[in-house]
Amino acid sequence: MDDPTHAYCFLDTNVLIHFPTFDEVDWQAKLGLDNATLVLAPVVLSEVDKLKTDHTKPWQQERARMLIRKFRTLLESNSPGSSIDIRPFVALVDVGSEPGREFFEENGLEFGWMDDRLIATILEFRVRHQGARTVLVCDDFSVVRKARYRQIEVIMAEDTLTRLPVTTHQEAELRRLRTEIQTLRSCQPRLTLTFMVDDVHTCALDLDMRWRCDTWPDDDALNAQLENARTDVLDTIARAPNLLAQPAPDDFMLRFGGFPERDTLPSYKRKAEEYLYNLQAALPAKRAFACGAIADLSFHLRNDGSVPAEDLRIELAFPLGSLAIDPDEEQRDFAVLGAGLTMINGLLHLPGAPMEPWEPRQNHHLLNPLPQYSPLAPSPRGPLVYSHDLNRALYRHPKFLQKDDWLLPAIRVYLPPSLTSGAEVKYTLRADNLPEPGTGSLALRALKMSGL
Repeated sequence: MDDPTHAYCFLDTNVLIHFPTFDEVDWQAKLGLDNATLVLAPVVLSEVDKLKTDHTKPWQQERARMLIRKFRTLLESNSPGSSIDIRPFVALVDVGSEPGREFFEENGLEFGWMDDRLIATILEFRVRHQGARTVLVCDDFSVVRKARYRQIEVIMAEDTLTRLPVTTHQEAELRRLRTEIQTLRSCQPRLTLTFMVDDVHTCALDLDMRWRCDTWPDDDALNAQLENARTDVLDTIARAPNLLAQPAPDDFMLRFGGFPERDTLPSYKRKAEEYLYNLQAALPAKRAFACGAIADLSFHLRNDGSVPAEDLRIELAFPLGSLAIDPDEEQRDFAVLGAGLTMINGLLHLPGAPMEPWEPRQNHHLLNPLPQYSPLAPSPRGPLVYSHDLNRALYRHPKFLQKDDWLLPAIRVYLPPSLTSGAEVKYTLRADNLPEPGTGSLALRALKMSGL
């Protein structure tokens, strides 16, 4: 074909990636032609195909994927080497094969270099299309030098086309991230926690806070009580080596039968350390139970998301020094709470000090053991669970469905009497299908504060 108004235009990879999309360019105006056939070399298609899986440059990956989709749509129904019109007087064709290795050697090219493979394809194409104008539209300086050395006509893309601005790449990346975020959000539960008062949802609750006694021990008094307990423990440890060497009294043998057992000193130290740890948390909780204002609270949870919340955990944190308790616990004859606290017939008892290591105790196989009490096991609707942090409570739900409502079992909170104003109830919502916990707070407002 010897037509000066027509040209076969080979596009390199950079032109496809960094300049306007090939089917959106007015090639006749840009190149001064009446007709143009855009040519895709095999090595260019291979490079674009590799870029679509390059995660290091997301914008470039998105661009390559878009180009591959266009190539597939335009060329899939055509055999390689057959052209297809993409614009008026503009056609697209892909070259079906590359020259053999001998051709590379004859032209001083290396088969293993991507640039040389593009040059070799153009040279062979030019041989097979004698008289036709063959042009390389390029943005790679090293390829331009090799092409001109072999008398291949080159049109610099930078001089002819408008390079896509960097902001376009950034915007493409932002669009991709926004799409991903929107997709993730659409596949997540959307949880909202509020107070429930007389069938009304609210994030702030007014309380008539009445103290249960006129005076109460301050923090210094509680610290002094803790230090006294610590002093007693240290005194016991100091006296233990001498007293442990003494035999058990005979009356113990007569009363219980068999040989008495004793704690070892290391065992006593472990128990004493746990006792002091529990006592530190239990003292302010007992003060709140005896003197603080009572808040009976009900919470409501709503899932407005499109999926259930899997293994949902609701963690509530009341003001430090509070005691959170299931109201039913106070109705039991005996209940074990956290931090060694026990409730017997509605009275709260501090954790007991461990038995002194020299005191003999009966063999366990001779006497019936005392019954062991523990908090109720969690049910599917998530009862209150106690821990060492007595101001905290936990609710659980194995699968809280979308568009569902849950009125959590009521909870009673004994607030510390040192509160002089309202307080916050902080919460954390966790679920297996939440990427990160949801956090927030609800307000407890003191409507009136007074003593008995």
